[in-house]
Amino acid sequence: MKKILLITLFLSSIPHMTFGECYADYKAKKNEPLRLHYGIAKINPSLCDKRDAVALELRARLRANGWVLLKLIDLFGKDNLEERKDNAGAYFLKY
Repeated sequence: MKKILLITLFLSSIPHMTFGECYADYKAKKNEPLRLHYGIAKINPSLCDKRDAVALELRARLRANGWVLLKLIDLFGKDNLEERKDNAGAYFLKY
């Protein structure tokens, strides 16, 4: 019975776990002239399981520099950071 309770508690906590470090990759644009970019941003780990909150935070960061968030692509931890770094270029951890 104790094993079942422990397993249940563990499984119910999985959606609430956060990454040690959290990153988001996204697409953004500026108009007149149209410019697009793919970027990676470091996110507060407490938000990493709250996709809507991450999008709001990222939208505000980008808007401060005239960019519009088009799409929040993914949330991920440090393990997946290096494989995406080259694609982000100048927008790697800029916002």
